[in-house]
Amino acid sequence: LENAAVTAKIIRPVQDGHDLETTLDYKGPGVYEAKLDLPFKGLWKAEINATWDNRHYQTSHSFTAR
Repeated sequence: LENAAVTAKIIRPVQDGHDLETTLDYKGPGVYEAKLDLPFKGLWKAEINATWDNRHYQTSHSFTAR
């Protein structure tokens, strides 16, 4: 998957006011990434959206920033 427009909304579920949105860059076959500078350690959630060839895919992933 090479020509997708991929974005992520990064949400801090335990504290309002620190959400951010970012665009993920294509890095290789099926790999998209963004470097994040999160203001706090702890639990975050990424809501990821990808669009390509009139198709749309979305998923979410919870992660811990250390």
